[in-house]
Amino acid sequence: MTSILSHILAWTVGPAVDRRSGRRHTMIRSGAWVLGLAVVLVALTVWDLRGIVLADALLNTENLAIVLAEQTGRSVQAVDIVLRTIQDRIVAAGVTTPDQFRRLLGTQAMHEYLKGRLESLPQVDNLALVDAMGIRVNYSLGWPVPPGDMSDREYTHHFKALNDQNLFISEPVVNRATFVWSTYLVRRVNGPHGEFLGMILASAGSARRDDAGASP
Repeated sequence: MTSILSHILAWTVGPAVDRRSGRRHTMIRSGAWVLGLAVVLVALTVWDLRGIVLADALLNTENLAIVLAEQTGRSVQAVDIVLRTIQDRIVAAGVTTPDQFRRLLGTQAMHEYLKGRLESLPQVDNLALVDAMGIRVNYSLGWPVPPGDMSDREYTHHFKALNDQNLFISEPVVNRATFVWSTYLVRRVNGPHGEFLGMILASAGSARRDDAGASP
């Protein structure tokens, strides 16, 4: 009898246990699959967000570069307008020879004029007039104007060699008096027949405007 009951229980209960065990394994496998899918989806989302952040950062960098370029362009244009205005003033003064450039433009009145033009250019620390030999004639920093020899400067060599009517922008160099890196924006001044009379220059970079000994 006991043997018969054991067979009956094995036939009835055994399959039920096996079915429950199978369902449990199936649920475990399904849960593992869902968890794995969730991890993959989270990883893909994070990667997409990273790409979006990087793209936004790149776009912001490009936009900043554009803004800085536009600001630099406007700043250079403002300086060039002042240099052209000084050119017109020199022509109006009747300067036609290198000697007149030195004599007529080396006055206190011209110093005051340069000083006044400087007030409209916060990015510039000095406006100066240099003759064709590279000798300082006048500047905006102080009066009387101390002697200064700029014959070895890049802009002097450039305009001695070329009748260039465009704005010249130098490489940054150290100001000899303040030891501050400065960039020079320079225009050539010609006589009525294209002869080289001198140069007008603006220096940008020095934080000091009160150093009367600063060299352009």
